[in-house]
Amino acid sequence: METEPHASDDLTGHIVAHCVLLERLNPGGMGCVYRAQDTHTKEFVAVKVLPSILAQDEEFIRKFWIEGTTLASCHHPNIVQLRDFGYDDRGRQYIIMEFVEGANIRSLVNNLGPLKVDLALRVTEHTLAALDYAHKRNIVHQDLKPDHIILRSDGVAKIVDFGIARNPDWDTDLTSYNAETVFLGTPSYMSPEQCDGGFVDGRSDLYSLGATLFYMVTGTYCFKGHSPLSVMLKQKFEPPKDPRTYNPTLPGEVARLILWLLAKRRERRPASAAEVMRVVRIIRQSLSG
Repeated sequence: METEPHASDDLTGHIVAHCVLLERLNPGGMGCVYRAQDTHTKEFVAVKVLPSILAQDEEFIRKFWIEGTTLASCHHPNIVQLRDFGYDDRGRQYIIMEFVEGANIRSLVNNLGPLKVDLALRVTEHTLAALDYAHKRNIVHQDLKPDHIILRSDGVAKIVDFGIARNPDWDTDLTSYNAETVFLGTPSYMSPEQCDGGFVDGRSDLYSLGATLFYMVTGTYCFKGHSPLSVMLKQKFEPPKDPRTYNPTLPGEVARLILWLLAKRRERRPASAAEVMRVVRIIRQSLSG
């Protein structure tokens, strides 16, 4: 599960690389994210800094570097864009990204309740476009969840935080890396094979998207438990409830889409993000007519 950074790692007011850190946005497990201003361009950016407690661990240094190289290879309107990454003059490892003005899906659902079906499907379609792009480059996000999808005010959704993404072009030790992601993912959105520490491919992200869509249209998790382990066991062995249990007005085709994505065996899930995107577009068209 996620590791909380040490309180002394709050660098608000400091300069990292060529950016003034203005506000800490997310003290996440793989790095603290700040709203910042680039002193060169004057634009607002997001800066992720590896916490000092993790900067002593070669494995976390490697994962942070993989995130930077992964973002550097991604140029898609639904994926947060990289500006720069490296080490500053004090040896701090950083990633500078575009600042996405908007709210993440978890905060939207927490504040507003379940999303309207068309909005949830639009967010899903944008997310699928990003996943299709990433999967064609053999990149698996591995931690897709409502917190990592930001909806801008203009209605565009973007995937952020590739902190535990699997990128075989940069990560050659895939066996040990996949085993460790069990402890770095988010149990409420992890696929059965990820919970099991097994090999993951793009269909694992599709499972996580199904759990995310479930949350968007019901306002609750598809699996709950008294501990992360109990949730992971349910992901592996317990069939998901029909989302109409929590939202009786949900159209049947949306419920069936969610349950398809949440199939326990990846062979029974959609084969690709592109396949799901075609289905989502058909559903959106049928519901709008």
